[in-house]
Amino acid sequence: MKAKQLISAVTLTFMQAALICWLMLAPFAWILRDGMGPESVETQGLTAVLRALTTFHWGPIFLALAAASWLFKARAPLPDPGWERRWAIIGAVGVLTVAVSFILMSGTIYGS
Repeated sequence: MKAKQLISAVTLTFMQAALICWLMLAPFAWILRDGMGPESVETQGLTAVLRALTTFHWGPIFLALAAASWLFKARAPLPDPGWERRWAIIGAVGVLTVAVSFILMSGTIYGS
């Protein structure tokens, strides 16, 4: 494998792992879109979707990651076609990292 192919594969793998991790943030953006506590308001319809997309700048960052991943995949010199299965390992590590961080955060917040 040439150096350019290796760099392209690693970069695309991390981009796709970041995309998966960012996608996992979507439910939290949806829950937090209207605020928490007594000042919270309830939104519905298109307003709710737009507020969820702008919570944590979720929508624009997701679109930028997806576009960059797609463009990079279309333009980069990638190795053999079977390399894509390897990014699943990085995605799994990303999922575990997010899960462990939430467990640690909940312990910090609720004082276990």
